[in-house]
Amino acid sequence: MNSRFNKKVFPAMVLTGIIVFFAGLLSSCSKSSQDDLLDSVPHNAKIIAAVNLDMILKNAGCKFNNGTITLSDDLAALRDRYCQDRADAVNMVLLTASTLDLKRVILYRLDNLDPVITFKIKNKEIFTALATGAAGGMESVGHFSVFNLDGCVIMTSDDIGWISTSTSNIEQSMARKGKKRHQVFDNIVSFINASNQAIAMAVNLHTAIDAAPRNGIVQGFENTWITGEATLSDNILGLEFKAVNNEGEALDVSPYIGEVSPDFLRYTPDNTQFLTAFGNIAGMNELYSVIRTALSPELRETIDPLVPYINEIDGTTSIAINPVATGDNLSQFSFDTWDVTFMTHLPQRSVDALNSIINHLSTPNTATDDQSVMIGNQEVFYGNYDGYFAASTRPISSDYNNSFAMATQGSRAMIVVDIPYNSETMKAFDLPYGVYLSIKLESSALKGKMKFNGSNSPFLAALASAAAYYARANPLPDLVTETVTDEYHDDSMIEDELQPVK
Repeated sequence: MNSRFNKKVFPAMVLTGIIVFFAGLLSSCSKSSQDDLLDSVPHNAKIIAAVNLDMILKNAGCKFNNGTITLSDDLAALRDRYCQDRADAVNMVLLTASTLDLKRVILYRLDNLDPVITFKIKNKEIFTALATGAAGGMESVGHFSVFNLDGCVIMTSDDIGWISTSTSNIEQSMARKGKKRHQVFDNIVSFINASNQAIAMAVNLHTAIDAAPRNGIVQGFENTWITGEATLSDNILGLEFKAVNNEGEALDVSPYIGEVSPDFLRYTPDNTQFLTAFGNIAGMNELYSVIRTALSPELRETIDPLVPYINEIDGTTSIAINPVATGDNLSQFSFDTWDVTFMTHLPQRSVDALNSIINHLSTPNTATDDQSVMIGNQEVFYGNYDGYFAASTRPISSDYNNSFAMATQGSRAMIVVDIPYNSETMKAFDLPYGVYLSIKLESSALKGKMKFNGSNSPFLAALASAAAYYARANPLPDLVTETVTDEYHDDSMIEDELQPVK
């Protein structure tokens, strides 16, 4: 990864996540009104999500006081930097938010249409007046009121509103609403209604499955939805996803991938900052055929002789990466700055055969007591370790005592990133905090956890702080200095300020 990616693309990805969270400020509804909102969602929607903006705003550091919500300094800085071309929409957010119920917003999307956000209005009169002022007028289309803002349109009817890119997009999505709710949709609605987390969502896999190659794994996931929840617990973001069938039952991946064995951990260096491991996969050769297309000709030439052994993998495969250099050199990925350890479990005869192949393909390094070969200018250590074939750019040892056991327990596949606070890696990538991220596939769920090492702030507040850190360190050219107010008020305060609308 080059430094340009490190200092430009990575912060942009983080900032985009912040902006997406707060773009939904235009809409919300209460728990008691969920049924009303979901009744307006077309039954053939491919994506449905519910967001608890009250929970998100508080976790992001916004202050709630007597009906007034104030953005944190970090969020205000991000707003001023990234929402300048949406000034009307931002003003609309700040002016009308207290006329809405902040407990829940529903987002849905149909095939070939842009997403639509629907929300519940608490005070229609004040909302309409403020929306008319922000949009410069109001249009009537049938029984809908329409407000056109920069880059988006708001439509309302009674106490429900919709937001999307155009009036046509909203009308088309509503025109596709099914006449009869089917059991699958009812199961999804029940799941979303039962959730009290920051985000609850469901994605219909029908389109993706139809486009995928026909094999055992894909066929096992036909007619399924992916359901998921995001939880905010102080400084930790939690994620959990499941694949559910038409009856709402979670599907089991056990027939397709075996459980990860923790045996490899004692060969995993203590200072590992990236670790991935997965159990035995049915159809491993098909998986390699896909990966092969992304490999360089040199890597293909090295790996292709090993392909016959791929089908014989009968246990866990792991890759561990740990830093060996210091300073800015860590931002340039190479074997001089990062060590890589690879292990995979095979029958004994296969491990012996692989060792023999390597001995014949490369010149043994006689300067070391460990079994190793020189591949180009790189010394690679290899051998048979407890039934695993292992290869590493550092001497292989079983004396490690790392902290990855919990992430491994019960997993079928796992990824862990752990960058300590004040570490050389954090400094090399100019990170304000360290990062901990774990993704764990269990038999019937995919679970994730993320936090910032070195920060005790709520997760979204820390994320906003990290994003603002990059914004301040990388100022935009020709930055416009005009800002909008940080506050919006409760109904009584707005009524005092409200002027008649012509």
